[in-house]
Amino acid sequence: MAQNTVFEQIIKLIPRTQFQSLVHRHDADKFTRTMDSWTWFGALLFGQMTGHDSIRAIERVFAHTDSKMKRLGFGPVRKSTLADANQNRSIDLLESLFHYALSQAQKLAPRKNGFRFNGQVLALDSTTIELCLSLCPWAKFHHDKGATKLHTAIDIAGDLPQFAVITDGRTHDIRAAREQISFSKGTTVVCDRGYVGDAHSSVEI
Repeated sequence: MAQNTVFEQIIKLIPRTQFQSLVHRHDADKFTRTMDSWTWFGALLFGQMTGHDSIRAIERVFAHTDSKMKRLGFGPVRKSTLADANQNRSIDLLESLFHYALSQAQKLAPRKNGFRFNGQVLALDSTTIELCLSLCPWAKFHHDKGATKLHTAIDIAGDLPQFAVITDGRTHDIRAAREQISFSKGTTVVCDRGYVGDAHSSVEI
């Protein structure tokens, strides 16, 4: 008997009824004719998990495994349709899906961190992701290079990300922390020097 792939096992953790309720909340399939939100999400998740970083590669794999993808509820993936979806669709649906998945993971994750703190203990850091400047002109980083920066905080007790803030590659960590990140009262934040300013620009947490 054939075993399920890792992709199949993960996609089955997301109830289709729950996903469709989020689609309805955001009216995500309005004016959609050729690629529904479930297929769009599946294509993005598959590309991320397998390291396929081009739309053409995702299209090719979906076509090669057409019968298996149909069993998971996915429709056909075409290069031009996926490109249009990535450019024009709102990411509100994906953000809501992240928060749903996080809430489910928090129910199963351990809550012990070895520290004696009353509130959360978060590890705050960022990573720079290189982008093609001709495709993402808004992401100018240095000279002819493009990049975006992903700021996130990991809950040490459960080893789970609590949020992700995306800025352009030139946004300093301290600026992102001051302008776009907020923490609940009593939270202890562990960060590197990228988030620590001088006496005139420090962040109070």
